[in-house]
Amino acid sequence: MRPLPLVFALETSPLPKPRCARALAALEPSLTRSLVAVAVSSALSRISFTILPLPKFEPTELVLISPIPIDPTAESHINLAPLVVIPHGGPHGASTTDWSYGTAALVLAGYRVVLVNYPGSTGYGQRFMDELPPRIGELEVEATLASAHYLNALSLASRTRGKKLLMGGSHGGFIASHLTARWPDEFDAVVQRNPVTDLVANFYNSDIPEWQLFEADLPYSFDSPTSHVDPKTFERLYDVSPLRHAHQVKTPTLLLIGLDDRRVPPDQGRAWFHALQNTNRADGEAKVDVEMLAFPGNGHPIDSTVEAEWCAFEAGVEWLARYTSWD
Repeated sequence: MRPLPLVFALETSPLPKPRCARALAALEPSLTRSLVAVAVSSALSRISFTILPLPKFEPTELVLISPIPIDPTAESHINLAPLVVIPHGGPHGASTTDWSYGTAALVLAGYRVVLVNYPGSTGYGQRFMDELPPRIGELEVEATLASAHYLNALSLASRTRGKKLLMGGSHGGFIASHLTARWPDEFDAVVQRNPVTDLVANFYNSDIPEWQLFEADLPYSFDSPTSHVDPKTFERLYDVSPLRHAHQVKTPTLLLIGLDDRRVPPDQGRAWFHALQNTNRADGEAKVDVEMLAFPGNGHPIDSTVEAEWCAFEAGVEWLARYTSWD
C-alpha cells in the first residue's frame, strides 16, 4: 500500500540538511481542526499488531505492527507493505506493545514495522540475557536477520527490491552495521542513530567503558578497573566489531549522530561514515550512498529539543522512502 497522505507528508530540500516538514501538510487548508482529529483517529484505528515467536531463537519474539490487517491469506498480501526491521538498543532492553508515536508515524507512512526482541533481551529471564555476551555480534545479528526471513516465509513480508529496510540505534545500530556489512544485499536502505561500530575505540571514549568488556564476555573489575586494552582484549573487541567488515557494505546508509553523545561518542558514527565513503567499486566510483547528519547539543537519543527529534525522524523516513518500492 502507499502512504496515507492525510496523516503523514514529507517535503524534501535541495540542501544537504532536510528542513523539517509539517505533519498533515497534505491537508486542504479549509479542513477544520476537528476534521483533522477525526482523520488521524481513523488512520490510527486501522493499525494492527501481533506478537510472533521466532523459530530456532526461542523465546525470541517479534512485535509486528502494520497499516493493513496482518493476514497472510488476505488479498492485500499480493502487494505487501514494505517492511522496516528495527532491533532495539541495549542490548539488554526490550521492545513492547506500548504506544510509540515514532512507530505509529512510520506505520502510517505505509510501512510494516517489526520490532525484534533478539536473544539477550529483557523479560525472558536471566539465562536468556546471559546467552548473548559469549556470542555478541553473532546471536542477536542472526536473530534479526532471521526475523525478516521468517516474516517472508509467512507471506507477511516481501523479498522484492525496495521492500526490505532497516533501522537501529546504539546497539541496534551495531546490529544494523553487522547486517549491512556481512549481508550486503539483504536490505535496500538503512538508518542508524549513534551506532556502535568499533568496540576498541569505544572502550576508551565511552562513559561506560565496562560495557564493551561485559558485552564481549570479558572480565572487568569495578574495584580495580583497567585503563588499557591488552592484546587479548583487543583481539576479542576487534573480532566482534562491525567496522572490520565495513568494506563490504553496499546498502544506502543514513547516519544520525548526536555530537554530545557520551555513551556512544560521535567518532563511532564518523568512523563508519568515512569507511563507507572510502569503499569504491572497481571503476573507482563510490559503492555506497552514505550521508551523515550531525546534531549539536544532542546526546545519545537525539531528543534534546523537539526540533532535533523531529528532524532526525523525518530525515530517516525520507531516506527510507528514497529507496522504497510501493508497487
